[in-house]
Amino acid sequence: MESFMLMGLSLGLIVLGIAIGKLFIFQMFDSKLSYHKKTSIFNLFNTKLPLIIFALMIDLAMNLQAKPPGEEEAQKACRSDVLAYCKTEAIFGPKKKVQICLRKNESKLSLDCQNVLQRADAFKAELKANCGSDISNYCEEFEGDQNAMRNCIKKNYSKLSQKCQDYLEKNK
Repeated sequence: MESFMLMGLSLGLIVLGIAIGKLFIFQMFDSKLSYHKKTSIFNLFNTKLPLIIFALMIDLAMNLQAKPPGEEEAQKACRSDVLAYCKTEAIFGPKKKVQICLRKNESKLSLDCQNVLQRADAFKAELKANCGSDISNYCEEFEGDQNAMRNCIKKNYSKLSQKCQDYLEKNK
């Protein structure tokens, strides 16, 4: 539900950007406006509109997919780091490329983002220790895709070892 709200917000911001762009075009062709006024409007849109569109694209790229628990916190903690070090990956690449980029720049990241990455590493290590053989048996092809992996684990839950089921129950 949250992802639909975020997607709606992102799409709403894009529609707002388009509406502002149309307003700009109509104002530029309004014969009643002075040259100075048209120039100031043009300069405003020439400098601000690309930044608005870029921010909307980043927002859309980060919010379009459904969010597993904890991912929203990671996005909040790492948003400024993604903008600083991984803009291209955030716009054009899959999430995995953004994660790889953040790992490459880990020493430069904010403490909040570094903490999120360290907690994710600890969780992956614990998951592997408790469910590694089950994941290899039932869900190996989904390695690297959190949503697909989560769905595979849910689908095969009854087949998982008791140790893995206990761990998953404890860490819902």
